[in-house]
Amino acid sequence: MRELYKITLFLFFFGLNQISSQILDPIDFGFEETSIADWTQTIGFTEETSIVASGLKSMKATLHYPLSNSPKLQTYRNSGTSNGTFALTEGNYNATVMVYLEGEVPSGLIISPTAAPVFPTFTLDGVAKNQWVKLTVPFTVALGEEQLNNWVIIQFTGLPSSGSGTVYIDDIKIEPEINEVIPYVSKIETIENAFLNLDTGKYNLALNVWVDADATMSSFHTYIDEPFTVLKWDLTDVPKDQWVALNQDFVLETPAVNSNFKIQVNNSPEYGGGKGTFYIDGISVTNSALLITESTLGDIKIFPNPAKDLLNVWCPVNSKITIYSVQGNEINSITSTKDHFELPILNLSKGIYIIKFSFDGQVSTRKLVVE
Repeated sequence: MRELYKITLFLFFFGLNQISSQILDPIDFGFEETSIADWTQTIGFTEETSIVASGLKSMKATLHYPLSNSPKLQTYRNSGTSNGTFALTEGNYNATVMVYLEGEVPSGLIISPTAAPVFPTFTLDGVAKNQWVKLTVPFTVALGEEQLNNWVIIQFTGLPSSGSGTVYIDDIKIEPEINEVIPYVSKIETIENAFLNLDTGKYNLALNVWVDADATMSSFHTYIDEPFTVLKWDLTDVPKDQWVALNQDFVLETPAVNSNFKIQVNNSPEYGGGKGTFYIDGISVTNSALLITESTLGDIKIFPNPAKDLLNVWCPVNSKITIYSVQGNEINSITSTKDHFELPILNLSKGIYIIKFSFDGQVSTRKLVVE
C-alpha cells in the first residue's frame, strides 16, 4: 500500500506567554453577546444580524453625509459577562477587524485603546465592497505607555462630504506579535528493508505535493545518502490546496547500494522553510536515460538515425549491445560477432531509445530515434 507523507512544521515562539494570545474577549468583541446598550457611546451604530462575518451579530454604522456627528462606538461594559477592560504591556501587537462596506465610506477606521496612546488606523480606501474583508494593522506600545485598564474606541476618519454608505464591523482582535525561534527540521527517511539500490545512470525522481493554503514554506529537499545526492524542490510557484506533480532528473556516477532516502525541510525561511502543512505522495524513481560515459571504445556508429526497419551498426567485435527505453527498461541485448552488421528493429515502436555499447570494461551510448 502506498504511503501518503504528511509533513507539518512547528515553529517555536517567544514573547507574551510564548504563544499567540488574543487580548480581547472573542464573544464581547465578536459582538455575540453584545447589546448596543452595553456601550456608553453609540453614535451612529446599531446591532446587525443579517450581514455578519461569523456568529450571529455584527455592528453597523449607517452614514449619510454631511454628518453632524461622526459615528462612534466606545467603552463596552457588561457586568454580566465582562467589564470590557484589557491590559496592554510594552511590546508589538496586531489589531485585526472584519469589515463589510457599502456605498460611500470613510477613508479610515480607528480602533484604539482608551488609555494607551496608540491609534491603530485601518485604511478603507481600495477595500473591496459588498464582501467581508479582513484588515490588519500593527502597532507598538512603548516602554512607559503600558496601561492595565483599557476600553475600545471605534470611530472613523476621512469622512466624505456627500452621499451615503454603510460600514459593518465584526470580530475585532488585538494579539501580541509572534516572534519565531528557528530553525527546526522535519525529516522523513526510508523505512528499514526499503533502501534504494540503483545502478550508475541518469534517473528521474517524481512525486506529488499538496501545500495547504496557509503554509509558508518555499522549498524542501530530498537526499540519497550514498552516494550523496541532494535535490531542492521549489514550492514558490506551486498552486496551493491541490495536488501538483513535480519531477527532477539526477545522475548517479557510482551505484547506490542500500542507500537511505530522505525528505527534509527546515523551518528557517533562510533555508526555504516556514510553517504549515504539506503532503507528499506517489514518490517514484525511474531510469530516464543511461549515464553517457564517453571512452576510448573506438569508432562506434549507427546509421541511419532516425531509422525504421534496419539499423547499420559499427562497433568492436564481441561488444555487448543493449537497447533501453528512455524509462530505463531493457528491450533487447546481443553480442556482436562482426565489426559491422545490420540490426533488425522492426519490433521497436516509434520513439526514442538508448543503445549501450560495452566492451573490455568500457562503455559508450548512442541515442536512437525509431520512426
